[in-house]
Amino acid sequence: ISAASTEEAFLATQAGFRELTLALRLSKGGQLWAPPEFLYVEVEGRAVRLGREIPNVPSTPLDNPYILTPEDILTAERLLADIIALHPYSDCHFEIALDRFDQSYERSSPVDRFIDLIVALEALISEPEAIGYKVALRSALLTKDTLEDRRAVRDLIKTAYDKRSRVLHGEKADRQWLEENIEHIEGAVRTVIGSLLRIRRSGHPTEPSALDDLLILSQGLERTDA
Repeated sequence: ISAASTEEAFLATQAGFRELTLALRLSKGGQLWAPPEFLYVEVEGRAVRLGREIPNVPSTPLDNPYILTPEDILTAERLLADIIALHPYSDCHFEIALDRFDQSYERSSPVDRFIDLIVALEALISEPEAIGYKVALRSALLTKDTLEDRRAVRDLIKTAYDKRSRVLHGEKADRQWLEENIEHIEGAVRTVIGSLLRIRRSGHPTEPSALDDLLILSQGLERTDA
């Protein structure tokens, strides 16, 4: 087997492994890291290492371990099918959102993780002229069913949106607020992604400009709660 064909097969396997990891991360919360992926091949008489290293994997015991139930596995399988159905990425907003959500798991800085999550959310439900309140309202409608729960998500995302803007404009991050709310933000983003993947599967448009009409009609909103 040639080195080129070996590398091609390895990269395809690596891409599939990353899709599986992403599906697991989307299925539920918890600390889930992908292990380093390597393959050594011989090229012109020397060993060449293919693959990548995953930075910032903690060596300490996990305080939020990732445990799968049979129901979680079924959810992950459905999400994996939805992710595979996106290939080649025909929706740029999904590509950006999935990449940034996935990258948030590999950040050592809570601020970087926070920014990744908000960028993922914006990619899915924001438009160039959209303001934070509109993003927060769409998030609430996509993630929760009761008025009380929707208000809580709306307020959380609006505050997160404002704090992200301040950080990007040079202000110091509110680390205490981040520590208290980062898991809730991740959960909201996870649910928005899951809901929109299912809406897409049902044949409805998922572009940000089409969301308001869809939400008003309440079509296709099968939840994927974190």
